[in-house]
Amino acid sequence: MAAPWNPLMHEETYVRRRAVPNSHTSSVVFCHASGQQGSDWLYIVDQLRSLARLDHVAFVFPYLSYDGKAASPASNVQLIQTIVAEEIKKGILPGRIALGGMGEGAAVALSAVLSDPTKIAGVAGLALAGADDNQIIARRAPTQAQTPVLIASRVTQETAAMGLGEKLQRAGQPVEVIAHKAASLDAKSGLLSQQEVEDLGAFFQKVLPVEK
Repeated sequence: MAAPWNPLMHEETYVRRRAVPNSHTSSVVFCHASGQQGSDWLYIVDQLRSLARLDHVAFVFPYLSYDGKAASPASNVQLIQTIVAEEIKKGILPGRIALGGMGEGAAVALSAVLSDPTKIAGVAGLALAGADDNQIIARRAPTQAQTPVLIASRVTQETAAMGLGEKLQRAGQPVEVIAHKAASLDAKSGLLSQQEVEDLGAFFQKVLPVEK
């Protein structure tokens, strides 16, 4: 007798919420903030799927390190790029992979995508924190010049988000910057406002549409 289907897959470096059976064509890698772990974000999948057509998307939540050491940012970026490469090896096309992140995880996601020569579908950053704007711009790969970027800020992160968004726009990157005036939640709380969930779902549905 076959074992019951389990939507969760636990690996050493991440936890995966699988796509609905027989529909997997796309993957999202979502990076958590400092003080969190990947599994804290499993709850968001059902919320996103209730708002957008994302049953065909598998969600991967890496376990990142924010220990303050100089090597941490680079190791986080490398881990994300490795996970993306593994998704491609599993048969997911690069154009069917998107990234997202919260707080410091947004900075990791943006850095990982824009510095990787393999173009993917898009990247979304929420409540951006700890981003090195100049480094992100300087390391931007030519192949990512037209990769869609969403930066959704909260009241406390608005200046940083707007600054990076404007720099990317001046560099020719297609960027949408959204300021959530009502979303004043602490990025470390792991909670998203309803508007943030809706914006994230709309972005992923746009860049990872259901294949006809």
